[in-house]
Amino acid sequence: MDLLLGVDGGGTKTDIALKDSLGKVYLAHAAGSNHEAIGFERVRVLLKEGIEELLEQFGGSWKDIQAVCMGMSGIDFNIDKKNFAERVIHRLPFGCNFLIENDAYIALKTATGTENAIILNAGTGIKVLGIHGRKELYSNAAGIDSFQRRILNAMGKELELNRNDKSFSFDLSKILEVEDPYDYLQWIFLFNDSRREECPYSEAQIRNFPMAFFKLLKNGNSKAKQIFESLIADYTELAAAMAFRLELRDKDFELVLSGSIFSKNRDLDFEKLFFSAFIKAGSRVTPKEIIVLKEPHYLGALFEAERIRKR
Repeated sequence: MDLLLGVDGGGTKTDIALKDSLGKVYLAHAAGSNHEAIGFERVRVLLKEGIEELLEQFGGSWKDIQAVCMGMSGIDFNIDKKNFAERVIHRLPFGCNFLIENDAYIALKTATGTENAIILNAGTGIKVLGIHGRKELYSNAAGIDSFQRRILNAMGKELELNRNDKSFSFDLSKILEVEDPYDYLQWIFLFNDSRREECPYSEAQIRNFPMAFFKLLKNGNSKAKQIFESLIADYTELAAAMAFRLELRDKDFELVLSGSIFSKNRDLDFEKLFFSAFIKAGSRVTPKEIIVLKEPHYLGALFEAERIRKR
């Protein structure tokens, strides 16, 4: 049996995919697998259990896996790849070629086969990856507030919120009108056991607030509109800076938008919004096409697994 393994390991969820030579794909789903949040050992166990679940469905074994590609959040530098290989990959019974990349990389491979492209991956955090021929540049966009952090900053701390009624979505519209906003709570990647007493909301409630935000935006809430416009402007600036660093030419590259912000709000014309933002910013380069990624990222991982299997 000839199997390919592709993994999309995000901060909040993980998709594990096995594909056979006939193109049949089986999927397993697990919790987030960012090693910075849960540690390498928990990542190893999570992957091992998911892979073995799939092998059982295929009636196969570890030796049937011919190539592996994992796109993992938290893989930002070469040292991360080295540590991940030593503490996860080499402690699993693989006997094949493998590739470890950031999850933005496999998302880009899912969206486009071009060698000139930039991806903005906006989920729990922000990542930007650009490819020009054989040259690749990656940034975790540490200098740009994430969408979630930006809204939390703008909302501030609502002192009169009834701590016994922690319905985050219902209170969002009132909180958005706070006149003197300040940082109340960093986003979900900082929400852990040590901060639970400081946080009046449950993790599930925090995860729900983007839906409430976009409802306000679509209903014409002025503060939500202001936050959203600043988000698009900053993301555009980030993409333009990456294009400049990669020496991409005007209308000679694709811009891919990936992550829950874009995928869960497809009724918004992000293509038009970003093209307008490029023009408004006076950027010297504008993408020839803007793609909102709709396909699951594990497809890019399987594509890369096929490529390295043939090496």
